[in-house]
Parts: sequence; C-alpha cells; structure tokens
Amino acid sequence: MRVDPNNSSKVVAGTKKGVFVSYNGGTDWTGPCTTNGFNTQRQDITGLELSNMGGGVTRIIAAVGVRGFATAVQYDLGSNGANGLYSASMPSSGCPTFTSIASNANGFVYGNAITGSPYTTGAAMNAGSGTAYASPTTGDQLGRIDIAVAPSNPNVIYAQVQSIAPNTGGCGGAAGCQLGVWATNNGGSSWTFMEGSQGPALDNDPCGFDYPQNWYDQGLAVDPNNPDRVFIDTYDVWFGTRTGNTLTDLTCGYNGTSGHVVHVDQHALAFVPGSSSILLIGSDGGAFSTSNADIAGTGTPTFVNMDTGLNTIEFYSGDISGHFATAPNTSAAGGAQDNAPSVAGWTGSPNGPVQWQMTVGGDG
Repeated sequence: MRVDPNNSSKVVAGTKKGVFVSYNGGTDWTGPCTTNGFNTQRQDITGLELSNMGGGVTRIIAAVGVRGFATAVQYDLGSNGANGLYSASMPSSGCPTFTSIASNANGFVYGNAITGSPYTTGAAMNAGSGTAYASPTTGDQLGRIDIAVAPSNPNVIYAQVQSIAPNTGGCGGAAGCQLGVWATNNGGSSWTFMEGSQGPALDNDPCGFDYPQNWYDQGLAVDPNNPDRVFIDTYDVWFGTRTGNTLTDLTCGYNGTSGHVVHVDQHALAFVPGSSSILLIGSDGGAFSTSNADIAGTGTPTFVNMDTGLNTIEFYSGDISGHFATAPNTSAAGGAQDNAPSVAGWTGSPNGPVQWQMTVGGDG
C-alpha cells in the first residue's frame, strides 16, 4: 500500500487481483484496476511505488510478479504471462491507465551468460508478453518482482526478479532462485541488467550463494542520497551499485566469519528518511538495523538485533508432557516458523514462566 506524496487522501493498494485506488483516505475504493489486458493471467501486484514527478503529477509504478510455477495449493501460479512493470499517472478518479515499461525492445533482457545460468547473453525475458513461461526460450521468464525508486531521483528505478528457469550451481537446479536485477535512470524508457546480479554469480561471494527462495525472500532499498547505491534482499542482505559488476553479501547468515547477527530470510529494507547510514531490516528473525550502512562497498556494516521486547516468534505446533498439571517434573515443546523447535522444563509443578531452550535450527 502506498500514499500519494502529492495528496494524502489518495491511496493505492496492490492485491492479487490488481490495484485498488481510494480518493478519500480509504473510505471508498475503486477497483480492481488491472495494469494490462491479459485477463487469463494472474495479476498479483508484488511491487508498488508512488513518486512525486513535479508539477503535481504522481507516477505509479506497479510490478506484476506471480512466482511462475504452481504449488499444491495454488495450481495457477504458473499463469505469469502478465509479469512485468507498468506505469501510470495518478488520475483524479477511476482506474489509472497503465502502460508497460519493460520489454525486450527497451533493454529488459538478460545480462551476460555465466556458468550455471539457463540463459544466453542478451536472452529475451518477454516481460509482459501475455504468454506464460514454458521454457527458458518461450514465454514470460519473470517470476516475483520487487521494485525500489531512488528517493533522490525518481527516474532511477531498480527491479529484482526471481527466476523460474532453474539455476545450477548453488541453487542446485531448482526453480525460484535469483534471475537478476535491472536498473533504469530514465524512468523506465530503457533498462540495463546489473552484471553480477545473476543468481549463479552470487555463488562467487566469499560467504553468500544463490538459493531457491527468491519467491519468498526479496526486497530492495536505495540509498536516500545516492541513487546508484542499492541494498538487495535474498536470504541475506546484499549490496551493489547500479554501474558495478558484483553484489556483496553483507550479513552472511550461513557462512563466513561474521557473528551471524542478522537472521536469514529477508523481507523488508528501509532507510531512515534522509540518512544513508541507518538501515532497518526485517527478516524471519525479527528486526535488525545498522547505523553505518554508508560504508558498504568499502567495508562491512555493523548490525544489531532489535528484537528485545518484541514478540517476533510464531509458534505453529506444540505439546506438553503427560500429567502436566500433577507430575513432579513437566515439560513443554514448541515448533516456531524458521526459529527452531524449543523446549521448556519445570522442577515441580509449572508454577511460573521459564526460559525456552532452542534445540536445533531451521523450522520447528
């Protein structure tokens, strides 16, 4: 959901059916408004940004980005033919009129082919073509799409895309890894692939690698004062520059010599407005931050855990020992989403809170 920077009564919400627009602060809504005419394809909005373009004009950028392959409970996730990037100006009423701003013709094609990639250099991505993915050479190649606009220059836009075609290497031939990151410095008139953002290229990092969870772990944040500096989520947080040729893993959740402070599986990145230093991170492990994000590229930022006092653990299973109310020694066990199984025990009857003790990692 995004608020019009020129009129706070205008609000745009992205849904699985397209966008909805309110012109009175959420009291009433218009929609669903689709970004394209491909009504047989899913219309999941996975990225949404509103920017002040001057003269009272608000630009809407919407990403349609269904993951591109089915699951047992969502059979039509392969209907990704509308996946792409679309732009419109905020109207005074009704649905916005969108146009596609990503295509083979304006540079939204693959970068250099590297070992482990399913694509040749410059391969067509067929964004917003209306034809669902069928193979690495047929149909829309884009899975989930996340976008970010540079606060200091709204013409600089980044788009991170999940792969459908399997990457080999660290991703092990699975779908759902990283396809890459594209950037534009002219509002989407043309695009350039960020070299080094290919999924298999992440395997070259000293501690990071490609991983088949970009359908779940993605996000972007642009330095508020430098439109060429971008921070990128996968299972870890990465740093790159618009004109560079490599991404650097900053959080090293699984490997490396860092303290592994930041829990893996990243979902949100946000700078404190106006600050290039203070970056907030949201992951499966809760909230984290750094106050020296500005050194990324020449050094490694220092991260801290902000979970103290926050109830961030989601238990989704549990059990207690037999005769819990009367046994002389009792225990409980619980499984948490990506925060391990934990146990707790009491000597005597359970007469108060005790500290959970984590056993092994992963999902509980």
